Parts: sequence; structure tokens; C-alpha cells
Amino acid sequence: MAPAKVIAPQPGALRVLHVEDNGLDAELVAQALRRGGFAAAIVVVQTEREFTRQLDAHRPDVVVVNASGARVN
Repeated sequence: MAPAKVIAPQPGALRVLHVEDNGLDAELVAQALRRGGFAAAIVVVQTEREFTRQLDAHRPDVVVVNASGARVN
């Protein structure tokens, strides 16, 4: 199990918690947010345990979930 990955942390940025098991897909979502004009601090997790931990620690504004592959119930 890989630890949570933080993509592009920025002060005052939109806090995004992204549940994703594919690194390429996580990068594509980050890229789409940037292209859409969002400054985003994105934390990517793969498991329910990581999700729960980061939900408290990261206090996201938005949660993005890959429902087809991530291991979160």
C-alpha cells in the first residue's frame, strides 16, 4: 500500500481528496482541474483506511472517487 500522495500543494488552494488506484488517472484529474482554472491541493489515496485518515487530516473541500477501481466501501 503506497502512502497518500499530495499533488501540487498551494496555500489557499481548493483542497481535493481523490480516491484513485491509477496514478495516470490521478494526474489526468489534476491536469483537468488546472486547465479549468483551479489551484488545487490534491491528496490521492487508494484505500478506505487512507481515505478515512486523510478525510480528517486534509479536510477537503471536494472528494473525487473512482468508483470502478478504488478499494473504498
